Amino acid sequence: MRTTVRAPDAESDALRSDLARLFTAHDADAAVAAAVEAASVGRVPVERLYCAVLVPLLEGVGARWHTGEMRVWEEHLESAAIRAVIEAVRPQVRAAHDAVVAAHPGEAARRALFACPPEEWHVLSLRMLADRFKMEGWESYYLGADVPVSEIVDAARSLKVDLVVLTAATRYERLSVRDLVADLRTRLAGIRLLVGGPAFSRDQADWSSEELVDPDEIPSAYA
Repeated sequence: MRTTVRAPDAESDALRSDLARLFTAHDADAAVAAAVEAASVGRVPVERLYCAVLVPLLEGVGARWHTGEMRVWEEHLESAAIRAVIEAVRPQVRAAHDAVVAAHPGEAARRALFACPPEEWHVLSLRMLADRFKMEGWESYYLGADVPVSEIVDAARSLKVDLVVLTAATRYERLSVRDLVADLRTRLAGIRLLVGGPAFSRDQADWSSEELVDPDEIPSAYA
């Protein structure tokens, strides 16, 4: 078992606190700069940046929005800044992927497809998950928000993936994903299906561990 990437550490905790303070002050540009700088010099590696900094911040955004403590425009400002950080660290993600591939010459990496089901628009956690699979050597295909079921099926078949990962942000969406998974098991026989996202971090009722992405244990593409 690898080290838990959401376990406390001083650098990640300090960065998360700094970003929270900057977001409270509505200084999104400074927040993006601080996060990108921490990743670029290796003070907070991308995996920890995602799991110990950005994901907890997103969870806080969701909680405050649901309780009315955050205005809609503030949620959009913070989410847009986190999206900008994810895009800015893309070179590090690619470099990690290439290093893993180079360590397995002649071996074929496994392939994974990441998609938000219909009417699911919360993409950031899924995007970070897709990047983390990529850093473990996977050929990672990220489709984004509100993907029609027929397109998920077509993409999975066309790309010859080994794994499809779906996400849900709320309890209602978690329940609807159950029906979708049952449908896809029939239509994508032989392809493994996993689910993840904010809804599952809060409540995993009625789902087995074999159906859930373990955010602390991303499998290698060559396992």
